[in-house]
Amino acid sequence: MILHPQPIPAVPDETARVAHIAFQGGNRYVQLRDRLGTIFQDEDFSDLYPNVGCTGIAPWRLALVTLMQFAENLSDREAADAVRSRIDWKYALSLELSDPGFDYSVLTEFRQRLLQHQAETQLFERLLEVLQSHDLLIASGRQRTDATHILGQVRDLSRLELIGESLRAALNRVARCEPDWLKSWVLTSWFDRYSKPFSEYHLPKKTSERQTQAEQIGQDSITLLEQIYSDTAPPTLRHLTSVTFLHRLCIYQFYMDESGIHWRDPSEAPASFRFSSPHDLDMSYGRKRGSDWIGYKVQITETCDDDAPNLITHVATTISSKNDAATLGAIQSELAARQRAPTQQFVDASYVSAPNMVRSQAQYGIDLIGPTRLAQRWQYKQLNTYPAAAFQVDFDRQVTICPQGQTSHLWMNSHHSNGQPRIFVRFAKEICAACPARAQCTKTKTRGRQVQFHIRAEYEALKRAREREQTSGYERLYSRQAGIERTMSQLTNQMGMRRTRYRGMVKVHLQHLLTAAGLKLNRATDWLMGKKRAKTRVSAFATLAYA
Repeated sequence: MILHPQPIPAVPDETARVAHIAFQGGNRYVQLRDRLGTIFQDEDFSDLYPNVGCTGIAPWRLALVTLMQFAENLSDREAADAVRSRIDWKYALSLELSDPGFDYSVLTEFRQRLLQHQAETQLFERLLEVLQSHDLLIASGRQRTDATHILGQVRDLSRLELIGESLRAALNRVARCEPDWLKSWVLTSWFDRYSKPFSEYHLPKKTSERQTQAEQIGQDSITLLEQIYSDTAPPTLRHLTSVTFLHRLCIYQFYMDESGIHWRDPSEAPASFRFSSPHDLDMSYGRKRGSDWIGYKVQITETCDDDAPNLITHVATTISSKNDAATLGAIQSELAARQRAPTQQFVDASYVSAPNMVRSQAQYGIDLIGPTRLAQRWQYKQLNTYPAAAFQVDFDRQVTICPQGQTSHLWMNSHHSNGQPRIFVRFAKEICAACPARAQCTKTKTRGRQVQFHIRAEYEALKRAREREQTSGYERLYSRQAGIERTMSQLTNQMGMRRTRYRGMVKVHLQHLLTAAGLKLNRATDWLMGKKRAKTRVSAFATLAYA
């Protein structure tokens, strides 16, 4: 398909006449076209199309249809039907009422074109630019960030199904790449074992029979890998993702001795690998606050100013096991690169750390606001004790003074077990042994009290954050963070983000970007139509408590 950029036509007269009669009370897409225009131009997609070929559907229309599709959580077929049948969609797309639309497969091809040219953020960012030009986005205002779990588009597999499906996936991939080589040596019995998905087989229920079948699959897997890594095999087969996955899986699930190959006990296989799937190698096992899932994690950042709609400014898709605090730096860096870094960023406790607070302020001028984590040592959990916070730290003199007025005799720069720089101080054994408050301070009897502190910048940032948490206005200030739960609910429950439509990190990230863009489109048009943010709903029964 070739692209010849054309001026965007006006809305046909008959389409405009019928639309204004039908939607006298207002309509989202009529408002979109009248107030924000078409969002996209053909020239925005010139890098995605070749210079030769036949002409096709204008890319600005496909981009706008894609946004409206995800705004309403429609499938490709449903979106194509909406283009053919809905007056408001024809109005936004400048189509005649009699226009027959297009085949739904065109939308798949358009998304694939975005991925091939690494332009998955193009629709998301272009919409933000338009909203910012219409003063609907306050780039340097307040923003909030939170994460939620995403379920993968695969079925949960038992251990037996996992190893069988992994071998079947590897055989299918090799058969597509080197069919003649595979056919030259493959055993006839394998066609009966691995031609169909394991969900279609009646798997044995007895433990001994399952063990026998697993070890047969393991032996077949070893045979396949030995053939692939032999000198006669095509070298490209060794680098196939399904083959490398099978190789790692065999290491985790089986072991060999003089009597042959054996299936490991379930407790010996790592949980993160035990719950993976050969059909989506980017998917992983995650656990947070008692919830377990298999899939991904998405980080959402949105504006939260009073005089503008709440618009999503950044979307990050990560593996399930990635720590929230570890993603914050990349989020802030990308926001700053696009001149959208906030002055205040509200987060929950999983993002808050002393290094993050220092880096946010020093590099991006962002005041990171969130609850600091409580220390876990016993002195913080009992009354009338001396936790580290009770000690006075003098960084200039490199000494620490305990609550009893004694001064430390050792100051050492070192590192925490997680690799972060720390300061360790120690008090003399003789001083602590004679201290009347020793039982309130330390339980060790072989040495003096040891205390660990953050480096100076981190220590002072953490101290300021904890002092702010004790002020009367902090609860009201931090209450802005609660609003992102509503955004997460809309994205996951109303717009279908909870379960992925596609497989693979790149495609899943594209889905998250388009879903977030769809929500932005809805909120921006609602704001333009005069719909104000509703207050939190309270049930009739709950109101009795305040009556």
